[in-house]
Amino acid sequence: MAKWSHGELVSTHYCGGVKNIVIDSTSVKELKLVKGHRLSDSETIWAPHLLSLRVSGIWRLGSVFRLDDVSSLVEAELDFVVRGDKSRDLIKELLEKLHGVSTITIGSWCLEVMSALEMEGVPSPLSKCQNLILRTTVSQRNLPGIAYMLRSSQCMEKLVIDLTDFRIFKVYYFSILFSVRILC
Repeated sequence: MAKWSHGELVSTHYCGGVKNIVIDSTSVKELKLVKGHRLSDSETIWAPHLLSLRVSGIWRLGSVFRLDDVSSLVEAELDFVVRGDKSRDLIKELLEKLHGVSTITIGSWCLEVMSALEMEGVPSPLSKCQNLILRTTVSQRNLPGIAYMLRSSQCMEKLVIDLTDFRIFKVYYFSILFSVRILC
């Protein structure tokens, strides 16, 4: 178990073998988990006062890691790739735990997994997300994932699509993306 209680930012790079991350301090505001981390069998993050969570890089997955108590989060960034069989379970559980987060950033790989969930008819968990940032190319491969996120973000006020590859962007896709009805 790794436990932190001081400082505003905790950032891990290439950290492995950690079973649990516990941040019980009210002064730690942001947790960054950056590439190369091997997720353990029962890894959990418990950080009830954390405001921002950023997960990036390429990860290997032994099983689903869990967000245990992240009830104060206002911002989450999921811009990572996972190698492993349980990636759909991971993304689904992360979205369920992040339902109260007001600003969510989603990367391409996560959108591809959401596309698979959408195509399988798995319902998207409703979110209180007001600001949705999608870092992706717009392609047939991740359009269902974009629809999945838009459907779950019924209180969205701001949508940002950060195109990572302008060459494949077409006006056709743009019209599909903005034909969504905002309910809140």
